[in-house]
Amino acid sequence: MVRLAENVRLVFDPGTDGRSWLVLHVAGEDVRLRTTNELEFRSILRSSIRAPHKIAVVNDRGLWMFREEYFWSEEDLTQHEVQREIAWSLPTA
Repeated sequence: MVRLAENVRLVFDPGTDGRSWLVLHVAGEDVRLRTTNELEFRSILRSSIRAPHKIAVVNDRGLWMFREEYFWSEEDLTQHEVQREIAWSLPTA
């Protein structure tokens, strides 16, 4: 099952020590995921427009970014499974 994640945001932190970080803001807390560069960060943002991009695993839940929204998955789902579940949860016109 995939659910919309609230109070979550992925940001690029250029850092002050010469290293740049991919930082996850979750419910008011910052978690440094890994070192990165601005090019990689922008690539993640671009790729998440076309298909879900797995950002991290937090407390055994997958965190996915898709079209500027974030989603939690309880199971170890594939990118295709996450995209299908998100599509099913969208309201119909």
